[in-house]
Amino acid sequence: MHGVISNHGFADANKRTALYLVELLAQRSGYEFVEDDEVVADTLPAVARGAVSYEDLADWFRERLVRMDEGWLGQRNVDGDVGPLARESQ
Repeated sequence: MHGVISNHGFADANKRTALYLVELLAQRSGYEFVEDDEVVADTLPAVARGAVSYEDLADWFRERLVRMDEGWLGQRNVDGDVGPLARESQ
């Protein structure tokens, strides 16, 4: 995602394309990207401005990826922490 957004490979829709690619790759790998649309809408332009490093973006994603083979509630992300929806139900 960082590379697609930062390198402006397309005349338009770099951020949307990058988000679609992340969601597609996550899904095909058995994960779901879970985050509020407003948070995503704030984060992607920050990446485009150079305010978010590659490493910080990778950490941001790790906190928001949950396995799809488990139920929504009680899911754990790739670091073993419960996902955002599971935290809300506790």
